[in-house]
Amino acid sequence: MIGNWILQTKDGTHSVAAELSALTGKLKISWDGLLIDVSTVWWMLGDIRTFQRNGHTFLLSVRGPSYFGGHLALLMDGIDVTNGGVFTEQRKELPLTLQFLQEQNIMETEEVVSIEDYPFDNTFGTDQLASERYVSKESTNELTLEVTNQVSGKLGLDIFSALHAEVAAQLTKKTGMTVGQKITESQTLHFTVGASKSVVYQVVWKRKVRTGEHLYLIDGGSLMVPYRMNYGLSLEVRTIQQR
Repeated sequence: MIGNWILQTKDGTHSVAAELSALTGKLKISWDGLLIDVSTVWWMLGDIRTFQRNGHTFLLSVRGPSYFGGHLALLMDGIDVTNGGVFTEQRKELPLTLQFLQEQNIMETEEVVSIEDYPFDNTFGTDQLASERYVSKESTNELTLEVTNQVSGKLGLDIFSALHAEVAAQLTKKTGMTVGQKITESQTLHFTVGASKSVVYQVVWKRKVRTGEHLYLIDGGSLMVPYRMNYGLSLEVRTIQQR
């Protein structure tokens, strides 16, 4: 018995071939012309072999009389694939409605991205010493939805992506910042230190953090989406007197 199938999945077109010997029970399975599985089938009726490929689960079975007129059948993720035909993977449709209702439990804070030290030593100097330093840093506005298991697992990756885009759009209106946008902050700083003194100037880079929850109406039901957005970039100069 021989089976051949063409699959059109999200990652491209693939071919699956299976050959089962009625005399020896030897089963050979190929994927895109490459032999991926060889096994022995002891009972040539019903389900005979499962295998995984490219994130999908396949089930190979014998239908009809195994020795007289039987044929091989293939299921991908529980869906029957027509023998000799072309099977197109069905993509999940997005919900018919995705409506923003309200935002709640908003909190605005700051987080330290990094700290840079600039030692300024004038311990052996008799006059005040001055210097300029050019500092620059780049940061990317980021958004995290803290419901990965609930949304991407229950509703699917496509819907999770749609929710991420919707939350990002709402927060752009609130903050004036776009998710994924790169922010560059540059300044020329003027450092001074007195005679016989030693100072460490610290450049503290910070960005804002906004957390909260968005309530959505999705396909007739409600869904709470907690989020965290890191955005913007600023600096603070601190002075640590050494002596």
